[in-house]
Amino acid sequence: MYENRRKKLIYGSWLVAMALLVIVAGCGQQFGAILYHLGAGQNKKVEAEFQFPVTPLLILVDDDWDLVRPRTACDLLVDLLANELRQRGLAERVTSNDELAKLRLAHANFDERGAREIGQLAQADTILWLQIKRFALPDDLDRVMTPVPFALTVKVLDANAEKRDEVRLWPKTREGHTVEIEVSPYDLRQCKDMRQAHELMATQMAGDIAKLFYTHRTEPGT
Repeated sequence: MYENRRKKLIYGSWLVAMALLVIVAGCGQQFGAILYHLGAGQNKKVEAEFQFPVTPLLILVDDDWDLVRPRTACDLLVDLLANELRQRGLAERVTSNDELAKLRLAHANFDERGAREIGQLAQADTILWLQIKRFALPDDLDRVMTPVPFALTVKVLDANAEKRDEVRLWPKTREGHTVEIEVSPYDLRQCKDMRQAHELMATQMAGDIAKLFYTHRTEPGT
């Protein structure tokens, strides 16, 4: 009698275990969806949008609306992005800000020239052309309470293209590719002066622009 009761208990436990397995299997899909929305499994692979030719590169930042005053963030963006591209092996020779400054002094109406013409003056075959569309950094950093936006469009041009339809290497659309970031108000309030704030914004923007040109994985939750 004791042996029969023992067998029934074992059999009952086995049935409970099997039932639990069925329940888990049935809910697995929903459970996986919940984990996904919580951030699990979102580390996705993102392919590079474009690969630079192995030629001298010019990074040109245009601020036609004078949104960045002073131009600290623009100048820093050139240096920071150039370093990022070189460190990742995406570009070898990139025109520096110092070289651009010398060209500006040597050529009249430099800032009125087109991107391709400036590229040729700099002896750069490829141009990474950045056009500022939004930069809303307040003068008083202590009063920054909301994320500060920074937006621009990105175009890659062939400085030596002979035909108009061959000038735009990437993207092929006239509007270019828009990159937008928002910098944390807390991080900006920690900056000791405006130059450091400009550097913070330029650093974050340089990182996001560089990601367009190499394969990477997204961070969870993005």
